[in-house]
Amino acid sequence: MYYGGESPDIEATKDLTVRKAEPVTDRTPQFQNFYVQNVVCNGANRAVVINGLPEMSIKNIALKNVQVESTQGIFCADADGIQFSECRIVPRMGPGITVIQSRNVTVNGGSFPAATDVFMRVLGEKCENIRLVGPDVKNAGKTLELGKDVNAGAVTVEN
Repeated sequence: MYYGGESPDIEATKDLTVRKAEPVTDRTPQFQNFYVQNVVCNGANRAVVINGLPEMSIKNIALKNVQVESTQGIFCADADGIQFSECRIVPRMGPGITVIQSRNVTVNGGSFPAATDVFMRVLGEKCENIRLVGPDVKNAGKTLELGKDVNAGAVTVEN
């Protein structure tokens, strides 16, 4: 819903930590409370794209038992209350998950079997309460990569 930008794939290549928030009005779209379960997809460009607005986060999205083989992994920007439970994501390149300017994101279990340099990349000073609870990331070179503006305590890893 970032109408000031371009397609989601093009937007995902930009530095989304510096998007300008617009004033919130009655025309500001609000997306929240989605539950997606038992979806299988093979051959997508991106596994999942969750792209809210700087002034209005996309909220309360739960994905459970979602299996995707894709060119790129999960992309989550300007979001709040996102849960990935027992998902299997297999990107051919890039991180398994990129989180930008988002809060309250949980990856609970699941597997990310692709060999990647980094499992999760976190960018933006607004990031907080990002939790990894036992996902299988053994094929990643490293579990986390934090951007320079991310508070060191913004992400917790639990086995």
